[in-house]
Amino acid sequence: MTTLQGMNTQNLLLFGVGWLGKALVQSLYSYDVKITIATTHKEKWHQFDDDVSIIEVSMASKGVSFINTNIDINAFDQVVVMLPPSGFDNYSQVVYGICSKLQSDKQLIFTSSTGVYKNIDAVVDENALIDESNPVFKAEEVIRNCFQGRYSILRLAGLLGGSRHPVKYFLNKESISDGMAPVNLIHREDVIRAIKVLLFSNSSNSTYNICYPDHPTKKDYYGDFAHRLYGKSLNFNADGKGKVVDGSKFVKKYEYEYLNPIRDVFINK
Repeated sequence: MTTLQGMNTQNLLLFGVGWLGKALVQSLYSYDVKITIATTHKEKWHQFDDDVSIIEVSMASKGVSFINTNIDINAFDQVVVMLPPSGFDNYSQVVYGICSKLQSDKQLIFTSSTGVYKNIDAVVDENALIDESNPVFKAEEVIRNCFQGRYSILRLAGLLGGSRHPVKYFLNKESISDGMAPVNLIHREDVIRAIKVLLFSNSSNSTYNICYPDHPTKKDYYGDFAHRLYGKSLNFNADGKGKVVDGSKFVKKYEYEYLNPIRDVFINK
């Protein structure tokens, strides 16, 4: 096992361990960390070894509860919430159900989305205009307003890595709008590294954009990947504008470096 310098936790509770979370769990195997996964579908986790504990939870608008166990959520040093908003009638209430159970000495990491920003034609940092009706932003507000411990909110750009690449959504479209709009993307490995930085640091209450600092147009970027990976040509309208997400705040705060260029990714088809 490896122990990182400055590490302040040995006991983690993870909510919402899907495509991103599974990779995070696997990346933590070599560290002296006890991992517990809270899931609504316990049977999905049979492939994990005995070093990972699996507990079943119920997550609904009425709150979050552990099933068939007397787990104390405050037995964990840190909690990572990676729940997607889809599938919940009241996403912010589910997040409240987690936050309301946590004591003030806990650290919470929440994966949000750069989709909370209004799509303006400008560079946007963490203080940019927000779509306040966005359910993910409402969940952020729950954390800021009700959680008394230390929190870090990571607003993630579009995710790619492994077999996941957004070019797949465009392959069967006859025409694609906003061809000149910039892309805002981040590789899964860079997100995992950012989360690990927070797990092993004394973080303070803050919100960070996580986005690779390269913003080609949709036409150039997705057109290139469609040709390279699938031998297809895409038809883009030569219009569009949009935001360029600035992910430099996290870089400056933690001397972080984005290591996975969005143009060099290898995608498992």
